[in-house]
Amino acid sequence: MKRAQIEMIGLVFIVLLLVVGIMLYLRFSSPPEQNNEGTFQGATSFLVALKESAVCDASFERVAAACIEGHAFCDSGDPCLEAQLFMDEITSEFLVQHKFNLSIERTDVQVVVDCESGDQRTLLAAAPRTPIVLSRGVIGGNIVLSICR
Repeated sequence: MKRAQIEMIGLVFIVLLLVVGIMLYLRFSSPPEQNNEGTFQGATSFLVALKESAVCDASFERVAAACIEGHAFCDSGDPCLEAQLFMDEITSEFLVQHKFNLSIERTDVQVVVDCESGDQRTLLAAAPRTPIVLSRGVIGGNIVLSICR
């Protein structure tokens, strides 16, 4: 073989090694980590504000507690309905840029927007569970907010 042919084969070999190296790097490099701290703090602040919000001349926490306990509350007599309507309203104003799941444990009250909070692959931030104190002074459930990718 002539010297030029050997040099050409060497050059092709080097190019192939570079292509394989780049492909391996792209395959095994991890995607950049998202900064969830701001989302986490925002979700926590949202839950604190929600809990203290006024619904039917009472705090949302009292309405949620009445829903869990099954007591009549508010004008409609159904605290779960009032809680659902209020959650729908507040999330449509403040969580429009996120996929989320907002619910009250031990009830059917929830607002879900394109989010399966049980799927850890899609979970972006989960605020700490916010306890609901019942009329007997015990914690009866939690307000749960999960924000998804």
